[in-house]
Amino acid sequence: RGLTEAGEPFLVMELVDGSPITTFSSESSLDRRAQLELMVRICRAVEHAHERGVLHRDLKPSNILVRTEDGVARPKIIDFGIASLLGQENAEGLTVTASGEPIGSPAYMSPEQAGLKGASVDERTDVFGLGRVLFELIVGAPAVELGSTGPILRQLEDQFQRPSPSPRRVVAAGGGAPVHRDLDAIVLAATELSPSRRYPSVAALRED
Repeated sequence: RGLTEAGEPFLVMELVDGSPITTFSSESSLDRRAQLELMVRICRAVEHAHERGVLHRDLKPSNILVRTEDGVARPKIIDFGIASLLGQENAEGLTVTASGEPIGSPAYMSPEQAGLKGASVDERTDVFGLGRVLFELIVGAPAVELGSTGPILRQLEDQFQRPSPSPRRVVAAGGGAPVHRDLDAIVLAATELSPSRRYPSVAALRED
């Protein structure tokens, strides 16, 4: 960071030359083990942010870019534009804009971001986002298809589902491999509508 000759401040950031995780997985024909190894690396990156008090709040495939370095798939998490500090769960402006619209990407946002009463935005919010990403990675399609009308929270509730069997399943995902029941349970535990029933941390998700 610094100042230009005209006195304007600037910030130099890393150029991430990668592809969204789902695109990378498809184009690289990753098998199930490779997909899960990649998700473990992503969880560690989110844990790193949480350890430093940063909550991402907008985890989705397009915000997780992957590139190959020395033969290893390396994920990079980008776009912390709506990130917040942990410990500010009840601060104003964390879940809705000034116009009252929910903050985040509708198909990946947690119920608490969509207006679930009595629920705080905390580490479990990012757990939910990672669960949605994992669902899409192994199924080959988003977990939900939200319409332009109707409350987001109600649509999330109506479309809550497990990866296997999924009506949105794409055969090409994971080489067409079936979803193991344990992996099914992990995705469901990460995307529980109630935060209290979700994994309490990204570390707990990663360990499973």
